[in-house]
Amino acid sequence: MEKQEKVGIGLYILRALKFVFWLVLYLVAISIPQAYLLQSTAPEMIYLLIASIAIILVSLFFWWKFSHAYPNNIRPLSKKDIIIDILIYVGLVLVKTAYGYLMEAMGSGGESTANDQALAMMLGTNPNIWVLILFIIMTVVAAPIIEEVIFRGYLRNYFFAKKSVILPMIISALLFSSFHLSADIFSFLLYAAMGAILYYAYYRNNNLNDAILVHFFNNFPAVIFIIYSTLFA
Repeated sequence: MEKQEKVGIGLYILRALKFVFWLVLYLVAISIPQAYLLQSTAPEMIYLLIASIAIILVSLFFWWKFSHAYPNNIRPLSKKDIIIDILIYVGLVLVKTAYGYLMEAMGSGGESTANDQALAMMLGTNPNIWVLILFIIMTVVAAPIIEEVIFRGYLRNYFFAKKSVILPMIISALLFSSFHLSADIFSFLLYAAMGAILYYAYYRNNNLNDAILVHFFNNFPAVIFIIYSTLFA
């Protein structure tokens, strides 16, 4: 069972420092391979392989630490859970579709977000298989695990009561959006809406694996589209 702690100002400060630590660790872990992909015109296989393994290990470390700190928040998913997560993902797709229509109505042509454009830049113009593997690991494996652990799991358990819903959902959504590139208020609100939906996926059954799965559902087709556009556009 998870311990119920009496929270004072000192404990809040300690938790805030721990939260910042997890954020910094994530940014460092993800920024190094990103910088290498952006700056290198011919990435070497050995460095890409090392980066891929390192990102996987960091992701597993985040998941393992959270599951040991809050074991009741990490549980296997049932078939019913997976079906519900698929429905939540469908809702997320509808939100993104509405965003696309809004951008078209405003004369932006439904362009991709700045975050998606930055992801495409990492691939370069002619990525090799190892670049593609690292890119997929970073976006489809690492991002869903680590971002859900930080922006949903640790945020809620460090700072909010279990029954609190609206405030942690709003803060989680705003933080999540802040860490994704936004060229305008509309794309910021899009990522905030995505963050709120992912928070609901976690809160619904108090199981972070739900949010991780929905996040995976969201990232996987987007990444495949970016790869396809880069290779065949």
